[in-house]
Amino acid sequence: MVKMRRVTSFLFIALAVYFLTGMVGAGRYPRVWVDEGWVAEVGWTHAQGGPLGNPSHGSLHQYDRRVYWMPPMYFLTLTEAYRFAKDPLAGGRMVSLLIGALELLVLCWVGLRILSDRSGNRTQILWMLWIALAFTLDPTLWKVHRSIRFEPLTGLFLLSAVGSAAVGQGRSAWLGAAVFSALATLTHPTGILALPASLGTWFYRRPARRWRPVLGGAAVFAVVLLPFLAYLAQDRAFGFSNVLGQNAPHVTGRSEPIGWQWLHEWTRYRNYFAWPKLALPCFFWAVTLFLGIRRRAPAWMLWTIAILAGGFACLPNKTELYLTLMAPFLYLLAGWTGSRMSHRKAVWAGAILWLSVLAAADLTLLHRNRDCRYREWAGALVHGVPDKASVAGTFITWFAFHDHPYYELHRRRAGDLALAHPDVVIWGDLHSMDPMFSRLRDELGPFLAAHSDTLGRSMSACYGNAFVLRPHWSELDPHTAEGWERFGKGDPAS
Repeated sequence: MVKMRRVTSFLFIALAVYFLTGMVGAGRYPRVWVDEGWVAEVGWTHAQGGPLGNPSHGSLHQYDRRVYWMPPMYFLTLTEAYRFAKDPLAGGRMVSLLIGALELLVLCWVGLRILSDRSGNRTQILWMLWIALAFTLDPTLWKVHRSIRFEPLTGLFLLSAVGSAAVGQGRSAWLGAAVFSALATLTHPTGILALPASLGTWFYRRPARRWRPVLGGAAVFAVVLLPFLAYLAQDRAFGFSNVLGQNAPHVTGRSEPIGWQWLHEWTRYRNYFAWPKLALPCFFWAVTLFLGIRRRAPAWMLWTIAILAGGFACLPNKTELYLTLMAPFLYLLAGWTGSRMSHRKAVWAGAILWLSVLAAADLTLLHRNRDCRYREWAGALVHGVPDKASVAGTFITWFAFHDHPYYELHRRRAGDLALAHPDVVIWGDLHSMDPMFSRLRDELGPFLAAHSDTLGRSMSACYGNAFVLRPHWSELDPHTAEGWERFGKGDPAS
């Protein structure tokens, strides 16, 4: 085993590199996206003494006071952070960075144990350093650890669950696997994959298949989930219409074949890497899997990778960033395989080349987003808007107006705004160009062009041109507004 002094020094170096890398260019990349505001609003509202909900969505499906569209663990984590943070964007992103650091520590804990049977402390430490650097530099992990997203906390619990089953001893193995699997499930729907992954790991490590710990773990898993199930059951009085209503937008429009969905996400995923895009990463991953299987890598590691890959393929609502949950296990497999290979110079040359590809991808992303200075762009929009004036816009501008009554365009359409009469509308040429906004632009756009005052504007090559408009709602023809779209209310014109 490696001496504790060396382990401490290694962990200090790994964390220092992780935090320094996480802070490089943080003001430019990743660019602020709608999902961040959507998630942050729930935690921010709850931290200010409000309910756990999205008040910007209104009362439809109880959006303003209940969260049925996602399990609550990440929101509650943000709530505690926002009790001290004054800036929801910087505070929320710092939470992800800290969670990623905890996941790195768990990764090192697991890695040191699966590499502990190798001769020579130097080999063990070097390969653990490589695993830590790969985890730090991977462009998709680098992004989620700098964003307000569910993946960092889900990944922490998933890795902890599988790690407990894989290298834990005695009762801590099945108890940790059960508790962390439940916590992963309470963070994001993809977290449920921690259950079959850790269960399979348990059986692979213990061929005797003693069922008492498994039944005990199942009981613990169910007990931890009970409060959330009771929370969902409160909607029984409404026939679970609010639960179904909040989740419907996440699965509608996803009827394309699975192969087509994967192709779409593959196109997005390849954009994280510099030239030659995914050619080198795919080569490294394929070689790692081939050599890992040939060298008889721990079955639990291969099982977990297979479970995560297969589970993501079946999800109705995909994003390439879900693959960040699988990445730590791939890097563990690469470290385990590399430490057992002969021709060490060639192996290390490939390992260093792999890290170089990851670092180049990060630098390329920084260069592509060099103009994405959100605070400068959003600051120009805030100037001139009266305090506490109600504002309508997308979640991209929610951070700039988080202390204002806010109407979010994903869940408030033209007909909803005609009834709400927000004092200010943030109207842009990029951040509201999603196809779902096409009818909103067609209905509300001409009215704003003819019946509003321009209070300000902001231009950015990254975030586009945005205008601060003060509509004259008294000049709106009520008969015209009756035919405008309302979210979740069907088509008034039909």
